[in-house]
Amino acid sequence: MIWPFPAKKLQHPTFGAMRAYRDGKFWRSHLLFAPVGRKVWVTVHAGKTGPTSEQDRLYRTLIAKYDQLIPRLVRALFVEYQRVRAAHPQVKWPKATEKELFGVIPLHRVWLEEGPGHPFVLSYQSRLDRDHEFHVFFKHGKLQNVSFER
Repeated sequence: MIWPFPAKKLQHPTFGAMRAYRDGKFWRSHLLFAPVGRKVWVTVHAGKTGPTSEQDRLYRTLIAKYDQLIPRLVRALFVEYQRVRAAHPQVKWPKATEKELFGVIPLHRVWLEEGPGHPFVLSYQSRLDRDHEFHVFFKHGKLQNVSFER
């Protein structure tokens, strides 16, 4: 069935063409994330007017400092990957070293949340398995938690 009402959209100087997502509580776009050299989804938790200037700044800072996050991020993500791999053998996740991890589960989405501490989430997902995703949560620029979602 074709939905007769077009999705709300807006043009943002940093995020480009954004469409309303999840009942209009989020805005998302698919754009080049320079640190990984390819397009990823960027989803911003924002109201009707779109992303705030703080979320814009956070995204620009994230691009500039992504390489600095990698060592802590890959260690935490690798532990969760190994745990999930052992707990769900039916998924047949490939064996990977820390260095190979981003080849197995590359960055798929950046989530920019609202609120104090400028929380954001980086989501990693295999191209071979779109039903499972690993989320790395940050607040105040520090890694808070890693979780797996089915």
